[in-house]
Amino acid sequence: MIAEAIHAAIVDEESDAAEVSDFLGVYEGAPAVFTGGLPDDAAFPAVVINEVGGSDFGCRSNRGAALNVDVQVFGNKSRSSALIRYLARELWKLLNRLDLNPYLEGFTECGCVAEPPANTNDGFGFPGYTIRLRVTVLELAAA
Repeated sequence: MIAEAIHAAIVDEESDAAEVSDFLGVYEGAPAVFTGGLPDDAAFPAVVINEVGGSDFGCRSNRGAALNVDVQVFGNKSRSSALIRYLARELWKLLNRLDLNPYLEGFTECGCVAEPPANTNDGFGFPGYTIRLRVTVLELAAA
């Protein structure tokens, strides 16, 4: 739910994130932004969005959750990490305080806070950064 909404915000050509997606690799005709995992034949730079847990949040009339989401930016190990660092910082600026409501169905977003990018190069030499989001949502009451 949240990973898909963040994905939609990043690839939305009308959003501020469109500038970031212009620097990403192209996979099957679209910017290389994935939910779940990174395909073996992915083009770099790429973004991977994963929901990694959360906690209960709500009020008397609405259920909700405070969700943790990792947004990871990966680059090609044969290239400089400068572009990846730039993309991670720009993505962080866009995601921090992002209004996800246009991309959510059945929920309303009550806050999206992004931690600054952390360097998370993998053991195989691929440069990467991780941005941890805390997204709070409430389920909309049925009409």
